Amino acid sequence: LQVRQLTSEVALGSLTVTLPAAGDLRADLRNPIGFTTLYVPRQARLELRIDRALATLSLPPDIACAEQVCYTPGTTAANADLRLNLEQPMGGVRVEYLP
Repeated sequence: LQVRQLTSEVALGSLTVTLPAAGDLRADLRNPIGFTTLYVPRQARLELRIDRALATLSLPPDIACAEQVCYTPGTTAANADLRLNLEQPMGGVRVEYLP
């Protein structure tokens, strides 16, 4: 099964998403109050747009962010395969690489 579009909304609580290593994926994730964890394969080309108002953000040190947009190493807006929009106004966001 290959998912190309994902939409998820959690009103209050935890959201955990494990991303694929390859393939085109567009995702809109909303977790107004809670904690979101994203597991990312090291070779994934990820563009992550985060609207996080008061939420904390924990990223691996090699993920680069400017404003509200973050990219895994070697990824640009032109070559991203995985594009995630995350709304997390309160709580926390953690991005971790898969082992």
